Amino acid sequence: MSVHECGAEIAAGALICFGCGLEIVAAATAVTAAPSSTSPTPAVTTADCAGCGRPLANAADVCVFCGGTAAVTVVDAGARVVLPDGREVAVGSALVIGRMSASAVVASALDFDGVSRRHALLSDEGDGLFVRDLGSTNGTWLEDTPVEGERRVPPGRTTLRLGARIEITIVNGAAG
Repeated sequence: MSVHECGAEIAAGALICFGCGLEIVAAATAVTAAPSSTSPTPAVTTADCAGCGRPLANAADVCVFCGGTAAVTVVDAGARVVLPDGREVAVGSALVIGRMSASAVVASALDFDGVSRRHALLSDEGDGLFVRDLGSTNGTWLEDTPVEGERRVPPGRTTLRLGARIEITIVNGAAG
């Protein structure tokens, strides 16, 4: 079983994520969950669409099926991202950062030139939070160091820069 970027579990060979409704185009869009008996429970966001009753994907604020909304209840805050407009989004098991994120909140807050559609991936691997550049045109920096491959996000508040000028804050753990 794998976990889609929206946090929903997906079966092997699935073509559509039932958590967010997005097409699964390649293995790179899924992150394999790393089971760990010592890892904290990842952030869990629960809500059902008021329009059609389907569950909303982790960090989604609009139903991809009918456009309805629901109040979202965060069960465990875990790691989160503070966007340029001040809104916060839980990372959950994985969160794509970019203009085409499964989270409408993230996508709308990062609709800038210089930010790729799928710019970077934050993933909770069980033994820590990691960031990976997803082949963005303008690069990703963790603090002032370019992200090449996968980098561990330190505990506390850390700046993630997308391209030359867009900064978001990652709050990893209880600090912050």
